Amino acid sequence: MKIEMNKICVYLHMIDGEVVYVGKGVSYRPFETCRRNDRWSDEMSKVGSFDVEIVEWFESDKEARLLESKLIRQLN
Repeated sequence: MKIEMNKICVYLHMIDGEVVYVGKGVSYRPFETCRRNDRWSDEMSKVGSFDVEIVEWFESDKEARLLESKLIRQLN
């Protein structure tokens, strides 16, 4: 997978193929385990690892935010 250093991505965190988190961020954010909320940390502490899927890269935060919101609504 190619990391796009100057772009924003929408990404999924998955456990056993199930999406447990939808996020957006730059460069290596999808792979970071620090600076996460308590809910994310609690969930990941139970399993220890997760898979990452980059959904799409964007030039603007606004475009990324729209897709992130859409995917979160679908997840809930």
